[in-house]
Amino acid sequence: THVVVDVNGVHPTGNGYLPLNPSRLASNAPIAAGKVLPVKVAGRAGVPATAKAATLNITVAQSSAAGKVTVHACGATRPALATMVFKAGARVSNMTVTRIGTSGSICIHSSSAVKVHVDVIGAHPISTTYHPVAPARLASKALTAKGTLTVVAGGKAGIPSGARAVTVNISVTKAAASGTLTVHACGTPRPAAAAVSFTAGTAATQLVVAGLAPNGSLCVYTTAAATVTVDATGNL
Repeated sequence: THVVVDVNGVHPTGNGYLPLNPSRLASNAPIAAGKVLPVKVAGRAGVPATAKAATLNITVAQSSAAGKVTVHACGATRPALATMVFKAGARVSNMTVTRIGTSGSICIHSSSAVKVHVDVIGAHPISTTYHPVAPARLASKALTAKGTLTVVAGGKAGIPSGARAVTVNISVTKAAASGTLTVHACGTPRPAAAAVSFTAGTAATQLVVAGLAPNGSLCVYTTAAATVTVDATGNL
């Protein structure tokens, strides 16, 4: 196995982010189709009891049918936008930065029967410079091979116009061939490192931390024809 590790940002001292040793909060937990699994986060595995958000890795396995999983703060309205999509029997995972809700919990809704693992890898205390927003769609477009999608994030979906960077959930569907997506601030050189890798005919979803251009835009480049969807989840 060959492993590729790319860095796309840092958290300087004083920004409030609290990295944690990865800890499992839920293991092989079943969710029936159309149901919700609440998972206690605050006060566990090093997450402060007063934390406003947590960085989590969600893994879906043993899905009975194709579907989607949506992660949100318990007590808040479930967003229409999925955290990840999957096919029957597939094992997929995605990182999410989710606001912590009532009883210090996050809620996981699945459209089909699945089992999930929930691992916490970081926390955002009240003093953090990260600001989670209700997931909101910024763009969705079919792109040709070697096409670029320009997405304006600053000043939209609760993202301030002066934001330096955003967290976005990027999904790839209807890929004509295997390929990669590259995400960067518009007006800057396109990096060689890919943000999302995908195979023909499959769906892939990945949380990406992307810098913004002075006009609040980011650019998404694809090597293969595919439909690309960009949802905002927070900003720095």
